[in-house]
Amino acid sequence: MNFLGKLAPVLLLPLSGCILGPDYERPEMRFDLPGYRATPTGEVDGSPAATVESPYKAGWNDPVLVSLLADAAASNLTIRAAFSRLEQSRATLAETRAAFWPTVGVSGSGTRRRAYDPDATASSYAGDLSAGWELDIFGKNRRLSEISEQEYLRAGLSVEDAQQAVASEIALDYIQYRYAQADLALALETLDTLEATAKIAHARKASGFVAGSEADAADASIATARADIPAKQAAVSVAKRALEQLCALPPFALDERLASVSGIPQAAVPPRDLPANLLSRRPDVRQAECTLHAATAQIGVARAARYPSIDLSAGAAVSAAALSSWSAALKSLSFGGSVALPLFRGGALRAAEKRAQAEAEEALLGFHDLVLQAVHEAQNNWTEWASLAARRSELETAVEASRRAYEAAVSLYEAGKVDYTDVVSRQSAYISARAARLNQEAQYASQTVRLAKSLGFSVD
Repeated sequence: MNFLGKLAPVLLLPLSGCILGPDYERPEMRFDLPGYRATPTGEVDGSPAATVESPYKAGWNDPVLVSLLADAAASNLTIRAAFSRLEQSRATLAETRAAFWPTVGVSGSGTRRRAYDPDATASSYAGDLSAGWELDIFGKNRRLSEISEQEYLRAGLSVEDAQQAVASEIALDYIQYRYAQADLALALETLDTLEATAKIAHARKASGFVAGSEADAADASIATARADIPAKQAAVSVAKRALEQLCALPPFALDERLASVSGIPQAAVPPRDLPANLLSRRPDVRQAECTLHAATAQIGVARAARYPSIDLSAGAAVSAAALSSWSAALKSLSFGGSVALPLFRGGALRAAEKRAQAEAEEALLGFHDLVLQAVHEAQNNWTEWASLAARRSELETAVEASRRAYEAAVSLYEAGKVDYTDVVSRQSAYISARAARLNQEAQYASQTVRLAKSLGFSVD
C-alpha cells in the first residue's frame, strides 16, 4: 500500500470523529399568547432560519406614508448599520469555515553573488512548499462553525428587527404628524367659530340688547384660542423633523411631500385567528434563540479543548542555480504529524467548560424571560387596542350630539332666547368632543402599529 493509502484512514477521521458537547435542542415556548389558538395548518416555524410569510399586511391608506416607509428602508442609518454588521458576520463565518481546509504556503528566495578574486558570478534559488491540516476529530472546529452560523443568523435577524423598528417609528411619527396637523386645523376652525359667535355678541351689544360683558367674554375666548395656535404649529414642525431624521434627510427636505393635508392614516388590524406560538416569529425572540444555540455550542468548544489535537504536515524543498533547472531541483519531501495533549492547566480547562455551561443556562433563562415579556407586551397592547376600539362609536355619538346642541344654542342666541353662557357651554362641549375624537383616532392608529409590532409583524 502506498503512502496515500496508509494516510487515507487518518484523513477520514474528521468525518468519522465525534462532536463533543450537547447538541442544541430548541426550547419549548412556555407561554402561549392568551386569546390566540393553534390552527391545524397554521403553525409557525419559529426557527431562526425560518422564512415564514407574514399573514398580516398593514395596507396603509396613505400613499405618502407608504413612500416614506420605502425610502426609510433604503436610507435609514440604523438599518444600514445593521446591514454592515451582517456583512461582518458573513465574513467571520467564512473565516471560521476555512479551518476545515488544509493550509498551504509557499516561500522562495534568490541570491546572486560576485567574487572578484578570482572574478566569478554565481546565482542560487531556493523554494519551500508547506501544507498543514488540523484534524477536527473532537468537533472543536465544527462547534466554532456552529457558533459563527448562529452569529450570522442573529445578525440577519438584527437587520429584520431594525427594519421593523424603523418602520414602526416612521408610522408612529407620521401618525403624530397628521394628528398635529389635524389638531392645528381644528384649532383654526375653532377660532373661526369663536369669531363668528363674537360678531353676534358685538352686534347684540351695539343694538343694546345685552351688556358689553358678553362681547368681552367672546373676545377673551378668541384671544385664548389664538394663544394656543403657535404651540400647535410647533408640534407640526417637530413631528415633521422627526420623520426627516428617520429618513436620514436634512431639515425641511419633506416639506413639499408633506404639504398636502390628509387625515390620520389607518392600518389593518392583525387578525386574531393566528397560531398559538405566534411570538416565536418575533426577531428579538429569534435572536435570543440564536444566542442560546451559540452558547450551547460553546460548551462543545470548551470540552474539546481538554482533548488531544492532531495536526498533519507536509513539505517540499527545492534549490537550483538557475530558474530553468528547478524541475530537477527537488531536494527533500516530508510528511508528518503532531499530537498535543493538555495534561495540566491548573483546572483552567474544566473551569472554562463549567463557565460555558453556566452561560448556556443564563442564555436559556434569558430566552424564557424575553418570551414572557413578549407575551405580556402583546397582551397589554391588545387590551389597550380593544379599549380604544370600544370608544370609537361613543365618541362619534358625542360629537354629533354636541354639534346639534351647539348649533341650536347659536340659533336661540341670535333670536335672543338664551344667554351667551349657554352658547359658550355648548360650544366648549362641541370643541372638547371633536378634540377627544381626533385624539382617539390618533391613539387607535398608533396602537394598531404597536400591536402589530409586538406580534412580530412589520407595518411597512
